[in-house]
Amino acid sequence: MNRSLHRIRWFFLFVLIISVISLPALAEDYSARLDSLHFDIALQADGSALITETRTIVFEGDHEFTRYGVNNYFTGSRTFADWQVFLDGTPLSRLSEPDNENRPENCFAVEDGEGENTVYIYFRQQGSGTRVFRISYRLENAVKLYKDNCFRRRS
Repeated sequence: MNRSLHRIRWFFLFVLIISVISLPALAEDYSARLDSLHFDIALQADGSALITETRTIVFEGDHEFTRYGVNNYFTGSRTFADWQVFLDGTPLSRLSEPDNENRPENCFAVEDGEGENTVYIYFRQQGSGTRVFRISYRLENAVKLYKDNCFRRRS
């Protein structure tokens, strides 16, 4: 009985060692990393803001990437308009709605939701490389304008 118990321990130890050794092989060997993010915001006379987000993404590994999603979360009612998306300086075509199943290359779509929106960018990146995504849009009523003059000169 003692010998059987000893064999069972060795068997379980062997299984444990094999599973630990094989874990790194099962891990996904790819990543997408945000290298830099830059915002340009230009306030307009009507209270809207023209916003341009420039994101540099570093892709690593042999995986094929076909979609990149950008989420905007906000409070209150916001209106976004005049969407433009560029990939490595090339303008992309806008779809009327997201197509996450077919993911048509060199296109983008905007999905609006309650308190958020998501921009889906469809492209192809096979293996490692760096891509620059530029997203431009107009945010209506970014600042509130009032007719009265709140700042007065003191004499």
